[in-house]
Amino acid sequence: FIYSLSSGTDLWVVFRLFFLPERKTTQSRSDSRMEFAPPEFILPGHTANGPHDLPVCPLHPWNHEGKPIRCVRQLNYSNWNPPPPPRKLLGDLIYLFFHTLEDKRYHITACPRGFYVNMSTEDEFNPHPIQHAYVAHSLLDLLKQLSPGFKRNFETLLKRRAAKHPFERVPSPYQVHSWLAPSFDHTPDSVRKEEEFLPRLYTERNAQHPWLV
Repeated sequence: FIYSLSSGTDLWVVFRLFFLPERKTTQSRSDSRMEFAPPEFILPGHTANGPHDLPVCPLHPWNHEGKPIRCVRQLNYSNWNPPPPPRKLLGDLIYLFFHTLEDKRYHITACPRGFYVNMSTEDEFNPHPIQHAYVAHSLLDLLKQLSPGFKRNFETLLKRRAAKHPFERVPSPYQVHSWLAPSFDHTPDSVRKEEEFLPRLYTERNAQHPWLV
C-alpha cells in the first residue's frame, strides 16, 4: 500500500483515497475524528436521473488555473541540424531554434562547453558564434538570458507546479480516451508534429498495435 502511494503504480488507491471519500469532520473540538463516506452516486440504488445515469465529472478534477502558461513560441531542432561532419569535428553537437515571446528568433549551438547563439538564419548557415556570445552551461540559463518573458513565465510555472498535490504530478500509465477527456484548443506545436512519428508504447495515444500492422 505504501509503495503504491509513493510510486503511483496503483492509481486506484490514489483514486479511492482522494476522489471517492467524502470527509465529514465532527463539530466537537474535543473529538477531531473524521468519517469517510463514499459519494451517493456510487452507492447501490442511486437513481438521480435514471438507473444508468452516472456522472463523469468526478473522474476529472476541476482546473482552476485557467489557460496554461506560455514560455516560448517555438523551441525545437533547427533546420540546419544535424551538424555537418566538419562542424562535428569542431565540437558541434546539435543545433536548436528558439522563437521567443518577444518575437525574436535565435539559432543555438550545443557544444561540450555549453550552449551559445550562432549567426545562422533561416536562409543562411553560419555556425560561428555571435559577437560577445554568452556561453551558458545549461540551455535553461541561456533561454532566460535571451528572453525576459521566458524567465518570468517559467518561474511562475515552477511555483504553480510546486503548489500541486504530489499525486497530481504523477504521470498516468493508462490511456486517456478522447470521449472522456475534456476538449482542448488545437494550437500549433512544432514538437507535436515530430512526436507523431516516434515509436510509442501500446498504452500511448496513436500507438500502432500488432494486430493492425
